[in-house]
Amino acid sequence: MREQNTGVLRKFRISAVLKADLDPLYRKNNWRGLLGWMGDLATIAGAIWMTRLTPYAYPLTVLIVGSRQRALASLLHEAAHLTLARNGRLNRFIGEYLSGLPVFQDFESYRQSHVMSHHRFLGDPTRDPDYIYYIDSGLQRAEDRFEFCFGHVLRTLMLLNVFSYANYLVRHRVASLLKSRRGAIKLILVHAFLFAVLGIATNPAGYLLFWLIPYLTSFQVIGWLSEVSEHFGLFGRETDELLMTRNRFPSWWERWFIGMHGDNLHLTHHLLAAIPYWNLPAAHRILMRDEHYARANARTGGIVSRGSHPLSVMEQILEGYKAPATPSHAPQSNS
Repeated sequence: MREQNTGVLRKFRISAVLKADLDPLYRKNNWRGLLGWMGDLATIAGAIWMTRLTPYAYPLTVLIVGSRQRALASLLHEAAHLTLARNGRLNRFIGEYLSGLPVFQDFESYRQSHVMSHHRFLGDPTRDPDYIYYIDSGLQRAEDRFEFCFGHVLRTLMLLNVFSYANYLVRHRVASLLKSRRGAIKLILVHAFLFAVLGIATNPAGYLLFWLIPYLTSFQVIGWLSEVSEHFGLFGRETDELLMTRNRFPSWWERWFIGMHGDNLHLTHHLLAAIPYWNLPAAHRILMRDEHYARANARTGGIVSRGSHPLSVMEQILEGYKAPATPSHAPQSNS
């Protein structure tokens, strides 16, 4: 799959009727984001507690903690869009100190990379950081199913591609922390706190066992799968805004691990980036009244599970290797 276009050429227009119904969903509050963070924290604590019952639960603990580290990254994502809390200082505090820094991501770097570059230059192979990652990692150059499955998916599941994805995170999400003394101090203090809390709550190796190892393993795999599912196989083929991003509708078990805090409604988010994540399901239901949006959401379920849809995202990507890369267009809404 090679790049063939330079971004969005056809914008999706939402009708006045739907816009009026969507307006109340832009309202923010100061408690839902904090509640989401507390839920992630409780899940992490529960996963660690399982290992006190039996050490054989440790692999599952690593998977669960990594999934909630990804959920923290999703809260940082919301904060970067200024939608996590109505109060600006609270939004920044939850996004930076409670969510971003614990997973080694800087608020300002993330905002610059994701909000200012990815959203603004969606699908541009020279300015969209996500597309640049697809190209630099070799994903976009994969010529067939075998190369995609064995050269990328399998290598990621075996942790052989961890360095590539981690390097992308460092360049686009951590960069400013490593350049400034203040940023480095903030990062050290947050992780010193984590080291102390996990050491006291578990054992002296708690930070390594229950934070660093999940971060370097399951978090990386889940992050890679999520990032790939959002746009890969669409960039370079599509020029219609509706067709360059996917929503995901997985089975319940997949969503529990990958899909927290609106992560699965990525197309809806791209179209309505100022709506808080807790209102995205309602926004999606409203947009489904538009036939073109509904058609764009009709095929794919989750990343590996189909849910109630004909294909999983992985199946759709593999299907894309059958046909020549000819752009398709979704007509604009006139509902």
